[in-house]
Amino acid sequence: MNLNLADALVAAREDALALRLRDPAAAEAAQKRLIERCRLTIGPVHPFTLAVRSDLCLTLLVLDRGELAKDVAYDLADIAAQHLGSRDPATAETQVRALFIVMCTSAFEECVEFGRSRLEWLAEEDPRGLDPELEQTRREYLELTGREPERGAG
Repeated sequence: MNLNLADALVAAREDALALRLRDPAAAEAAQKRLIERCRLTIGPVHPFTLAVRSDLCLTLLVLDRGELAKDVAYDLADIAAQHLGSRDPATAETQVRALFIVMCTSAFEECVEFGRSRLEWLAEEDPRGLDPELEQTRREYLELTGREPERGAG
């Protein structure tokens, strides 16, 4: 990705995130514009595009549109796994973010099933063998599910 484009996309993401609490409707519109820009420039399954779409899920929660946020989160988790692979770091990050949305909108059993079927492999990995990005995502998953990462790991 071209450095100027990357800088512009990151700046647009930060601007949209800053709007979320002040004006969630404006944040939603900004995020949708950014998603379209990402799709056209870096592709629909680029990890940055997936991250911006995950940001939109959180904005939808703020707007009290939890069911839509959950539907989008499930779609993102499926798209990432299908196109990037189920154990890709970007897929794992997308799925942890999706799990958070599911936890905010669903019954306990659905949350457990989502985590077990999509992310439990990550909890079982030795963190010393993971790249730093994936180890951080593993830590976030364990914390989200109420488990503590091993002492001395990461």
